[in-house]
Amino acid sequence: KNNISFNFLDHRGKRETVPFTCSISLRKHQEQVIQVARKKEFGVIVAPPGSGKTVMAIKIIAEKQQPALIIVHRKQLLEQWVDRIEAFLGIPRKDIGKIGQGKGKVGKQVTVAMIQSLSKKMATNEAADLSSHFGILIVDECHHIPAKTFQETISKFNSHCQYGLTATPFRKYSDGKLIFTQLGEVIAEIQPQQIDPLKRARVVIRNTGLEVPFNAKVDLFETLSKILVHDTARNKLILNDVAKELHKGNKAVIITERREHIQTLDQFLKQSYETVTLSGEDSEKHRKEKWKLLETGNFQVVITTGQFFGEGTDLQNVSRLFLVYPFSFKGKLIQYIGRVQRSEVAPVIYDYRDLKIDYLNKLFLKRNKYYRNLEKQATLFDNPEDEPPLKDVIQVNRRIKVPMEQLDFQYGVIAFAYTDPKINRQLEFEIENDYIRPEFEVLKPYFSKVIGSEKVEVEIYAEIENGQLVAQLANCPELERINREIIESVKSMFGGIKRAKMEASP
Repeated sequence: KNNISFNFLDHRGKRETVPFTCSISLRKHQEQVIQVARKKEFGVIVAPPGSGKTVMAIKIIAEKQQPALIIVHRKQLLEQWVDRIEAFLGIPRKDIGKIGQGKGKVGKQVTVAMIQSLSKKMATNEAADLSSHFGILIVDECHHIPAKTFQETISKFNSHCQYGLTATPFRKYSDGKLIFTQLGEVIAEIQPQQIDPLKRARVVIRNTGLEVPFNAKVDLFETLSKILVHDTARNKLILNDVAKELHKGNKAVIITERREHIQTLDQFLKQSYETVTLSGEDSEKHRKEKWKLLETGNFQVVITTGQFFGEGTDLQNVSRLFLVYPFSFKGKLIQYIGRVQRSEVAPVIYDYRDLKIDYLNKLFLKRNKYYRNLEKQATLFDNPEDEPPLKDVIQVNRRIKVPMEQLDFQYGVIAFAYTDPKINRQLEFEIENDYIRPEFEVLKPYFSKVIGSEKVEVEIYAEIENGQLVAQLANCPELERINREIIESVKSMFGGIKRAKMEASP
């Protein structure tokens, strides 16, 4: 457009060809991805849990015939990769390179590396040899790339082929674009319905009776969290649902985000059922022992946190999922639901909606938008066997401009109200941002200067069913990109103007 001349320099390097023997038989949805990878040397592959991302990546490695580096962020993932490489490529375990867990060996054909250990190695005199050794780079769960360690480490490699694997090519606050800066655009995306056979999940929404006064502007969430995990009536509702499913012979996973909640639920369930708990309190030895127990199937219910159940978890025949702690991030839902879709029977997800606490209910409404978008059955009744009545559904889906002064800055949340002319009803929306605080209200004019406008563009979605708000979501890249650096810059701007005014006053 502006007739700017440029030179394109390609510093990628192909290495000496290495032979692979691959014993993988691909499914239809996997074959489509491999065909794309044959033509593309960079890019992100998006595939839901259960689609076989590891299998597809191993097939790509075998076809490229280049020494491969696979980067992971957890020990559990490293061990799973080593198992799959040994099984599908026939490479003896002792010949597979491992960087992490006290190991620093580079394999002739394939090396699996923990990002933390690899980062340290790339800061030593071994960096040059490492960066020039690999012809193909695979980043597993690449939605973690926005983390500084991932960015700095991956940028030091000049492999001829680089691919990212993820079920969720985004992270909160819109920094997912960094994934594409490092690895390129999405080159292949598998939809859940493409996976054969697809186990369509049923979602059961249980309304809790928890009622606690909570103001996000002044009250600490941790106080509310402690009340929630120790509430007798709420826990009894959860335990009764779990017991009912276990009596039917189903295996279950309960996901919370607090260790004390794991302990409370385990104390009751342990009396009658084979339970396994997983949390950050487990030693490495105990964690390995528990995973061996889970892999053999000698359990009825697992009680854990999302950190240990989300990414890279391979548990077969778990068909009941209980989401007992509130959250809103869509990426978590994709991971959790995908894990139970590997079962031989149709999965059921129980979600506990704290209807009487506005802050927690808004988190649910964000989750429920995803449930409904997935075309899952979202049963909004306490009895999952109830037949839902004929539905009168109204959807609000539009982009609006919201003046900065109408935004309400709370702890970790930016709230605003909007009256939609279509339904003549005021809707309250929230946009999550962990950096926002109520005291930043005074900085709004300076945020406007940074953004370049006194109004922000927000994409809103709401769904009203039979007069009841059942799902809502708001997204605003301009507000979501406000981070610590921007806030410090705005504070500095505000402080400078304030000092100038004081110096100018008589």
